[in-house]
Amino acid sequence: MINFDKNTLNRIRKITLHPIAVLIYGGIISYIFYLKSISSKEPYYSISSPILIANSTDQAKDLEILWKERKIDNVKGIKLVIWNNGRKYIDTHDLIESSPITLKNKGKVKILSIEQEDQSRIGIKFSSRINLEDSLNSATFNLLNDEALEYKDGAVFNIIYTDIKQEKWELKGRVKGVPKGFASKKISEIDTSSNMNSIYILGILLALIIIVRFIIFKIKNKTVVFRQWELVFISIIIFQVFYTFIKSTYYNVSLEWLFN
Repeated sequence: MINFDKNTLNRIRKITLHPIAVLIYGGIISYIFYLKSISSKEPYYSISSPILIANSTDQAKDLEILWKERKIDNVKGIKLVIWNNGRKYIDTHDLIESSPITLKNKGKVKILSIEQEDQSRIGIKFSSRINLEDSLNSATFNLLNDEALEYKDGAVFNIIYTDIKQEKWELKGRVKGVPKGFASKKISEIDTSSNMNSIYILGILLALIIIVRFIIFKIKNKTVVFRQWELVFISIIIFQVFYTFIKSTYYNVSLEWLFN
């Protein structure tokens, strides 16, 4: 049986609350936040509502639409956005060759052209191929140049097609470490302040430490003072709040390509 006398407990308390020990605690907390922030791959895609470009109807019999000298009834367009919403990068080795990034329509359409319209940075480039042998006329995409999709990296594609019997568009593709693959998300739903939860938690923790200290000393009718270890801990939290805020601001700016 282990017995602790008062002196032993005091020594443990002093060691535990020593400023160096508090710095270590702060470092561990920061590291946990860091690990949490880089631990996930989140492949997303968004497809805009179809836009009618041209339409041949009974009321406009003189209008003839040709694509590569073949007559078609209509021309429509959608925008497809592919990006990584997680902190852990996705590279070409993470994309499964047997289950590539594939865009399909559940009805029946004929894809006419695919153009990469924009990207998060110059190095991001995809190849695209229209699968003409597919009765659904699907398209596959591959990331080129051994590049990687980092946090909120991605590309925008302009897709032109003719509608035979249109249903819902969907994109599928396996990504290592992400069992569900690509998930659908509206651009308007993107969290452009993904770090704000961390800021709120740290801010609440800082406020609680200060408020509790004031309440205790006011109850005891003493002058409000902070111990050395408390000042060190508060300084660490303040630094973490500023760091997270600056990082959040930077990533918000980097999202401009998504909203063009």
